[in-house]
Amino acid sequence: VRTAEAGTQLARASSLPTLAFAVAYGIQGDRYRFGADDRFAVASVVLRWAAWSGPDRARRQGAALEHERARTL
Repeated sequence: VRTAEAGTQLARASSLPTLAFAVAYGIQGDRYRFGADDRFAVASVVLRWAAWSGPDRARRQGAALEHERARTL
């Protein structure tokens, strides 16, 4: 029953938005030089939110049914 309940919580969490942040720093060019013109830095922020939740809804319903089945056995 606890496993089925965890599956329900996991399916519910998959529909929540996620936020990711990444930073990269390095050197660029065809030679290894470390001057100010050869360095670069990139930062990214990515927000992911499903606009259409058809498969997620089906996954949540299936997990809820599995949880209910486990409780009745």
